[in-house]
Amino acid sequence: MNFSDYYQNYKSERKLILSENQFAEMMLMLPSVLVSFSDGEFDELEKASLAGACEAAAGGAMLFLMKCIMN
Repeated sequence: MNFSDYYQNYKSERKLILSENQFAEMMLMLPSVLVSFSDGEFDELEKASLAGACEAAAGGAMLFLMKCIMN
């Protein structure tokens, strides 16, 4: 399954309106958020991970990165 398939499946299952780029941003931010929820701390590594995802999104590299990772 490629990234676009995951995106289409998520949209149809959740009945949400997200662009493919918004979905990619959400996918990159999810790991740092899940870890911070599981241990109750938002430590420096998780902050750095989230900051990296935000930086990639701002630079327009998010969609390209996610397609590379998911394929």
